[in-house]
Amino acid sequence: MTLAKPQRVAMRPGAREAHERLTRALINLAAAGLRTDCSDVALHHLWLSESQQERAVAVRLCRGCPVLRECAEVGRYERFGVFGGVDRTPDRTRSTQTKINNRGEGRLSPIFPKDAHPGTGWEKLCTRSWVAR
Repeated sequence: MTLAKPQRVAMRPGAREAHERLTRALINLAAAGLRTDCSDVALHHLWLSESQQERAVAVRLCRGCPVLRECAEVGRYERFGVFGGVDRTPDRTRSTQTKINNRGEGRLSPIFPKDAHPGTGWEKLCTRSWVAR
C-alpha cells in the first residue's frame, strides 16, 4: 500500500509567517501553563461555528486574550470564523464585521439562550478569565 504525499496548500503572501508567529505565541503560552479559550475542548467549536450567535460568543471570549494580536494577523488571511476578536464570516444581514473596540470590549450585547438558568454554564462563557488550567 502506497501512501499519498501530503500536498502543500498554497497560501497568500504573508499568511505562512502569520501562522508561524501565532503558533510560536501559543507554544510559549502553553509553556507557561496557560491556554486560550479557543483551544478549550468544550469551547473551540464556537470560533468556526455556522451559527452567528455562537461566533458572537467567541468574539466576546477573545477579550483580553494574550495572543489576540497574532491571531488578528492570521485573521487577515481568513474568510470564515472568528480570528483575533473579529468575525470574518460573510453574512448578508451584517454590513460590518463584529469587532472588539479599542478598550477591548466587544460591541455586542450578552447572548444567553432564553431558557438559560443559573448553573447551566452559559454565564461562564461571557465571564471567563485567563488563568492557568
